[in-house]
Amino acid sequence: MYLLQERGLKSKNKKSLLYRLPPLESTEHLGHRFVQLGFPFLVAGGIAAAMWANEAWGTYWVWEPKQVTVLFDLAIYALYFYTRYFLGWRGRRGAWMIIAGFAAMTSSGPRWSGRVELIPEKLAEPLHWRKPRRVFVNSMSDLFHEGLPDEAIDRVFAVMAMCPQHQFQVLTKRPERMLAYFQRRKESYESVIAAGFGAQFILGNVWLGVSVEDQATADERIPLLLRTPAALRFVSYEPALGPVDFGPFIRNCRCDHCETQQEAGLDWVIAGGESGPGARPSHIQWFRDVRDQCLFARVPFHFKQWGEWTPDIEAWGRHCQNYHADSYDWGKGQLHVFDDGIKVWRTGKKAAGALLDGREWREFPS
Repeated sequence: MYLLQERGLKSKNKKSLLYRLPPLESTEHLGHRFVQLGFPFLVAGGIAAAMWANEAWGTYWVWEPKQVTVLFDLAIYALYFYTRYFLGWRGRRGAWMIIAGFAAMTSSGPRWSGRVELIPEKLAEPLHWRKPRRVFVNSMSDLFHEGLPDEAIDRVFAVMAMCPQHQFQVLTKRPERMLAYFQRRKESYESVIAAGFGAQFILGNVWLGVSVEDQATADERIPLLLRTPAALRFVSYEPALGPVDFGPFIRNCRCDHCETQQEAGLDWVIAGGESGPGARPSHIQWFRDVRDQCLFARVPFHFKQWGEWTPDIEAWGRHCQNYHADSYDWGKGQLHVFDDGIKVWRTGKKAAGALLDGREWREFPS
């Protein structure tokens, strides 16, 4: 607004609506006040993004688009405050910096276009990272989506092969496509080398995993994962919508009900409840059983979150203290009782936390 008003005043067209606006000083001050009010929310967004990364993968920084966008905006607006208070920048220069920060915030990050495609300018980013990083590939998509051709997957694996210092985690709901892809590439090893795999077909820095929600999806997807060549295989049991017996899928499991031993097995299990407006509750025994199976087989277990629902009545009490009894809806949807009598309360993701039997479980493969 400041730049438009300044341009209108310079044109000396007194019939313009810009002449009816407050003085330039008032417009400039108003823009500054908006930045002052919005900056704390931007800082809170950066903290929330870091907490999300730590909850998800045990580190506060994973080079996710949402984190990079917030960090870039924080840098721009921090520079804006510095130049204003210490260098005395006002008027046009300050207005341009405000516009730059707003443009970065609105244009950065992924946008759903209805198509699944490879973004070439993003593909080479890991090649420029000097320090080793843990990278969660396709956090908001699926590398083995039907809309992505094998050639595009080749290019992704080629970059991962050229970055042995980084650790890449690939999670999919389409293990049948993943297995078929590796079978085709193994049959034609020359094309794998041409794509950048080098002399190693199984990349030691690439972990392959599948997501499951209940026993049906586990029985369907995990066997396909175990048939897929990988340096490390993991499963994300999130959101947990039903009990799952992981015993037959864990390497060297010695549970009484496991009759067979498999050469290939799961090397890491992640578990968590569902979050969001329509989140469904998870039973505490589902997570206990998975944890105990992992402990017995010495497989790392990572409990990510309870989600919206928790069996912790103390967390429910803390949640209720944030509301006034005369204005809060205590009724429908706040309590769920499972068939065995176990109760869970809807407290929200933050209040529910990630404690399972009094402690956090943040184990990673060594």
